[in-house]
Amino acid sequence: MKRADGPRGGRFRILEPLRQFGRERLEESGELNTALSRHRDWIASLAVVAGANDSRQVEAFERIRSERANVWSALEFCRRSPDEAVAGAAIVRDLWVYWLSQGPATDVDRLIGELVELVPAAGRAHGALLWVRSIFQSELGDAKEGTRMAAEGLAIGRIIGDPEIVFWSMQMLAVAAYVDGRPDEVLEIGLESFGLATAMGWPRARLSATLCQVMAYSAKGGDELISVAREGIALSEALGETWQRASLQQFLAVGLLQHGDLREALAAGRESLRLRRDLGDLLGMAMALETLALIDSRMAEHRRATTVLGIAEALWESIPARMIAPLRAAHDGVERDARNELDGAAFEAVFVAGKTLPRADAVDYALDIAPRAPTERAKVVDAPSPTGALSRREREVAALVADGSTNAQVAGSLFISERTVESHLASIFNKLGVDNRMQLARWMIATETAAAS
Repeated sequence: MKRADGPRGGRFRILEPLRQFGRERLEESGELNTALSRHRDWIASLAVVAGANDSRQVEAFERIRSERANVWSALEFCRRSPDEAVAGAAIVRDLWVYWLSQGPATDVDRLIGELVELVPAAGRAHGALLWVRSIFQSELGDAKEGTRMAAEGLAIGRIIGDPEIVFWSMQMLAVAAYVDGRPDEVLEIGLESFGLATAMGWPRARLSATLCQVMAYSAKGGDELISVAREGIALSEALGETWQRASLQQFLAVGLLQHGDLREALAAGRESLRLRRDLGDLLGMAMALETLALIDSRMAEHRRATTVLGIAEALWESIPARMIAPLRAAHDGVERDARNELDGAAFEAVFVAGKTLPRADAVDYALDIAPRAPTERAKVVDAPSPTGALSRREREVAALVADGSTNAQVAGSLFISERTVESHLASIFNKLGVDNRMQLARWMIATETAAAS
């Protein structure tokens, strides 16, 4: 047994042969399912806290990150039968915000698809899985499929008389409409769902409905964006949650920018990034960075805007996720203006300098708490954590990726699935504080250099 110390105290790991031996003994004694059920219930209790969206949110997300392997193990158990799948659906529902912020969306979407096939049709678990899967479809760029799934979830909620499924299905319809560029529909859904949340006495649902209205106003423009965003921020602060407040701060920054209040917009954009950094919300950080780059561009800080675009690109790649459609036009405009101000070689150098910054330094730079701009000359970064932080398998994956292997090639070399490679890479990036394969390669070089000296 090995002990690894961390921010939450010591964690113990046993050698794989011992783990397998214990599992075999439990199976022989007929107690394996009992043990796995207890493990599932423990993960479910952690998920409930993470899904409460209250003052415990930052700590709860960190706990889920540290138990990521246990979460997936519990969900693997839930895929065994329809009865267990219902319990798995509850865990998925409670963790949807965590997964949306952390990724990987493709793995989560695949898991939900498997659970949908197991739970009773047209039941509560089925409806919940549909509305959760809807937002991942929208994130993956298929707003049409996201709309279809949310509409199906809404129909189930109305048939079985479940106002919670009705409400959250409406929210996901609004998200799909936002991604698809239909702000009038987003606003209509936001106002209707706000009425439902108010009637049911659900303050956290009222906050979500407020965010839907803000999404609509961000596309339509006008003073309503600023006033409603501030109302939502006040409600979020009263509830103690973080995730939606960060989104509201980002939209407030957009509204202030439209209004010409550049300094206030910059402060709101940075607050959005700070909140998302504290939460570990990689997707949200990437979106906040896109907004900060837009603000820098409007302030004629084109070199800084280019650096921030590079930082954002590293995050999009590390999640991995594609930029959502509503951000694309602004992103392209920032890049176009920067290329016009800087010559081609200078733009590429500044962009790469931002992209290759270690994540902590990159966020500090965007928050304007770094001492200076990153150098435009490529450099070998210091190893952000010791080699021992990675498991043996993670070190094998890291070495192959650093040598230029694709995920498929790594999977073939190690006789594992590409999905397993993706999971290992997500863990490696999080442990080392890097955002892409280039930074990982530099980390490996720095580690090897330090070991040789």
